[in-house]
Amino acid sequence: MELVDRLEATDQIRQLKARYWRCVDTQNWSDMATVLDAAVAVDLTDAGGGTYTSAEAFITAMTKGLRGAVSSHQGGGAEINIVSGTEAVGTWAFTDHIEYPNRILDGAGRYDETYRNTADGWRIASTRLTRHWVNVTRPGAEKAVADLLYQYARKIDRGDYAGVAALFTHGRIAYEVDAPVDQQIVGADAVLASYQSTTRLYDDGTPKSKHVTTNVAIEVDHVAGSATAHSYYTVLQQTADLALQPIIAGEYFDSFHIVDGTWWFDTRIIGVNQLGDLSHHLLFDL
Repeated sequence: MELVDRLEATDQIRQLKARYWRCVDTQNWSDMATVLDAAVAVDLTDAGGGTYTSAEAFITAMTKGLRGAVSSHQGGGAEINIVSGTEAVGTWAFTDHIEYPNRILDGAGRYDETYRNTADGWRIASTRLTRHWVNVTRPGAEKAVADLLYQYARKIDRGDYAGVAALFTHGRIAYEVDAPVDQQIVGADAVLASYQSTTRLYDDGTPKSKHVTTNVAIEVDHVAGSATAHSYYTVLQQTADLALQPIIAGEYFDSFHIVDGTWWFDTRIIGVNQLGDLSHHLLFDL
């Protein structure tokens, strides 16, 4: 190829890649079809995605993966080698910022690509994305986790055992760190049955208690979408026959996970440190 032809091909490929990022950030999937070869090979496994062997399959996946998101991609540092009049290879550096409904991703990496010159111009024939670093933040994660802790306390004091149980739709309760499975209370139905059979309700529909949660320490793994919390609890009670007093105190060791974009209890381990008069609260002797 003549030098001028190589320069022209290089410029066309630079514009092709710029159009690719514009299509991603504007989610213009119809224009994306003019960027990709129909039989494009896409490898996103390093970025947590899949592999695709057609433009149609890749565009379908991108449409789903970026629905509800806002993104910005910046690319450059292109190394483009024109192999022939119909083939080229290239490597690009990039940074990206993607705001999903429940998380924000910032990252950097590179694309390794091949290009094919077709009757309609240059197209991306294959692309492999490699991330060099990524940072994920989940705004409001600590608040969402803390709210689960406090929802538990409010619901149990209102006698809303069904509401308490619902918090464990995707979780479990145990009383020892290494409790075997048959000693864990797993799922909403089991948690509801446990509270109904163990915790007293009075004529007003409440256990006449106040669960006070303090000393809360929360740690969030933003990348994994999980969290842990350690807190203290103190349960106060007053009935017609019991003066206001603390009846039990201990610690919660909790873990949480995200299911379909929402934070849920994963495991609550309830540790008991001090015992008072539980005869007006529990339906069994602790």
